[in-house]
Amino acid sequence: MQAWQGIRTVVRNSLLLANLLAIGWLLACFWASFISALSISNLALFSLTTPFAVFINIIFIVLWLFTSKKYRAFLSLTTILIAHSIVLPLFAFHSPTVQLASSDTSCSIMSWNVHGLGVYTVPFKKSVPEGIQDFIEQQQVDVLCLPEFRCLASNQLKPYTQSIINKNGYKEFRFVAAHKIGTYLTGTALFSKYPIKHFEEIDLTDNDALLLADVQMPTKQIVRVIVLHLITFGLSDAEKKNIQVLKKDFNKLGYTYQYARLFINRFAIAYKNRAMQASKIKELIAASPYPTVVCGDFNDLPGSFVYKALKGDMLDAFVEKGSGFGRTYNLFSPTLRIDYIFYDYRIGDIQSFDCPKMATYSDHNPVIASFKLVAQSQ
Repeated sequence: MQAWQGIRTVVRNSLLLANLLAIGWLLACFWASFISALSISNLALFSLTTPFAVFINIIFIVLWLFTSKKYRAFLSLTTILIAHSIVLPLFAFHSPTVQLASSDTSCSIMSWNVHGLGVYTVPFKKSVPEGIQDFIEQQQVDVLCLPEFRCLASNQLKPYTQSIINKNGYKEFRFVAAHKIGTYLTGTALFSKYPIKHFEEIDLTDNDALLLADVQMPTKQIVRVIVLHLITFGLSDAEKKNIQVLKKDFNKLGYTYQYARLFINRFAIAYKNRAMQASKIKELIAASPYPTVVCGDFNDLPGSFVYKALKGDMLDAFVEKGSGFGRTYNLFSPTLRIDYIFYDYRIGDIQSFDCPKMATYSDHNPVIASFKLVAQSQ
């Protein structure tokens, strides 16, 4: 009997120690949301693991409820409550909603990283740009934002721009180039059915630029739309495939340790660059004379420093009307939500949000939100 009691004590103490480590893990994720990577670079890596830290702490809450030490469940529960600002954006529990039909009192916005419309795929598949255009035509959104859009360097209306304009009735088109691939330019595009009263291309870092457009809504309200494509982790398609291999069999690559070191160093640099970009964009948002929508590919997860810095007092469309994890990146973890639509409440009430799975055409899924507009700025 004494031996059994001793075993139970060891198990409980081991469980408590593991629980404390999980709490420390979640608190590190929470801390990372406040500290810029320019101050402590590697701390930002914890933000990649936030969903898992939350999940493990929930498991500990449940485990303690099945022991005589039920009060210990409050350890993780209290930690989750303390870190609620990085926990709440991870999930949403709203019922499916229907996008509003276009009208004089509504506006629908879609942001979709279209991955160069198939230019990175070898061999090139004609079905990819065709499928992307078909989906855009089905949605008929009022404001369309496309990071990693592709057009000819000699004529930005080709090969797909004019077709998208004609099929969807867009009146305005703006493009900010980021990279040149042969005869093509890739960058960020904005299509609008409403007049653009002002447009700017604002340089960030490492050839990245944001697109800023003041769009006059049908209610005559002007909304500043800022479209982002923040710096990536810089992984090639081959490296992404190797990560997929590691996920299935960690022993397949003999240089896993060196490979992990390479990724950690590269990620740390990317976090620093995104922190610099976020600081500049935050100032632009604060200086906006109009209600603002910020959307695009942030390459950072909910609860990260970049997420919190850019969201500020705005609302996250997914949190307000989405459901599940809201996965927007189709590789690696199902918890990767890195594409967003943030909006100022003065624009109006959000009516719907959707994030359809489009892995056939891009490594990202689109995010789509519709709003019932207010009559004028308030």
